[in-house]
Amino acid sequence: MTKLPTSKVIQYESLENDTIQPHQALTFSSSFIINEVDDRWQSIASSQNYGTNYGIFAKINAQQSDLGEKYFSIKNIEFKTINYKPTISVGIDTVVVKKRGSKTLKIQVYMKGLVNPKKTFDWISTDSTKIDLPKENSIIRGERILQPLFIVNKTDVDITKKNKQYFKRVLNKRTEDTLYSESSNKDGTIFDSEFFYKDGHHLVAKYDYDMDSDRRGVIIKDPGPRCREYNHKIIFSE
Repeated sequence: MTKLPTSKVIQYESLENDTIQPHQALTFSSSFIINEVDDRWQSIASSQNYGTNYGIFAKINAQQSDLGEKYFSIKNIEFKTINYKPTISVGIDTVVVKKRGSKTLKIQVYMKGLVNPKKTFDWISTDSTKIDLPKENSIIRGERILQPLFIVNKTDVDITKKNKQYFKRVLNKRTEDTLYSESSNKDGTIFDSEFFYKDGHHLVAKYDYDMDSDRRGVIIKDPGPRCREYNHKIIFSE
């Protein structure tokens, strides 16, 4: 049985089914300042993929809400990323912004390798997507989700082929909508090391940490959970 070191922050135990269970983990959070004048860029997340450290930044433009002086309304949110000492560039693929409950702004930033890191994304409020939040005790809950490099059209997927491996991500369990990706580009010059293992002719798709809603345990032979989630307390200043 594998014996793992004990940490003051997270303690693990090795189980018979080769999973690691965290007994106690710290939840880290930060703050995000919003007002109707200051539109500076602020950091919302950072991570590392394909050997590239990168930061994700946002600029939230707000205005007074029609709900009254205790609320503010989001006009638009701009997103950009900065790569630090990159090996493969990682950029923003798309962003999903929603309101959850009465006080939570939910932001999902989908990142992808081989995307121009200078690419920006602008979420603009409409009548159907309008978001009003209280000026006090509102929070941002977000996720950084990595997309595979070589996504395949579902019509081109052939699961009957021998020695053919696909990474599969279930997007909707009810409709069984699934994303498929291959391990490399057509000429085999770029390998997607974040979603596949390869050693000679041995090729295996990795476990999909980013879409694991359970996240209570990980396989010992795989790398640990990614830095996916982030929390920010919204500070609204007049």
